[in-house]
Amino acid sequence: MTYPLSTAVQPGDTTLASQYNDLRSDALTLGNPESSSALLGQLLNNYRSDLALHGNGAEITLNPCALMIEGVPACSETTLTKTVSALEFPSAGLLQIAVEKSAAGAGMQLVVQSNLPVSAGRRLIGSCYWDPVVQSVSSVRSITENLRGAANIDCAAGRLTLMAGNPTPTSDINSADTLYYVPYGGNRIPLYRSESGWETVQFSALSVPLSGLNTSCCYDAWLHLDGSGLPRLTLLALG
Repeated sequence: MTYPLSTAVQPGDTTLASQYNDLRSDALTLGNPESSSALLGQLLNNYRSDLALHGNGAEITLNPCALMIEGVPACSETTLTKTVSALEFPSAGLLQIAVEKSAAGAGMQLVVQSNLPVSAGRRLIGSCYWDPVVQSVSSVRSITENLRGAANIDCAAGRLTLMAGNPTPTSDINSADTLYYVPYGGNRIPLYRSESGWETVQFSALSVPLSGLNTSCCYDAWLHLDGSGLPRLTLLALG
């Protein structure tokens, strides 16, 4: 961060009023032009640790807040609104929600885009799922909500086994045609949904067939949510 108006003062130099005023101006806007930056007081007064994003139909709103956008303080003391349209986003899918610094003044505006990273002059603040058929957004979540969800996820309660219904076989299993993931120490697992972040789901026995696999290849076994939101056990070949 630079302070373009301020200059160093050496021992013995006379301190001019202009030097003090330039230092004050730099400090108030963190080195940015006052014509296109919020003041430090606005930034501190309107800062929110939890960004309040909401969705209603095709409309996304952000409660008043202050943020740093690419090193520039920005502030909105009124609710920001963005209406998503099928003309702009004709396909269903995940949208990234960002704020964009206004060209002049201290303000910012709410914007959405379909891919990452966000464009220059913007700051990512959340995501939502867009359905152009019903003209509606859902699973509107801020980054702070996603981080909070990741911090509170449960441990996976379950165990891989080659014996149906038995997470801890006591004898060797020389051959099997199915791999199971069964409840062990509980029946809840945290899984990631791209539209809404981490969530904990309940499960019963999950399985995947072993027939037809390459015997000279290693496989990763992993859990995920399918298109219907149900947990699935899947094998993925390595290499």
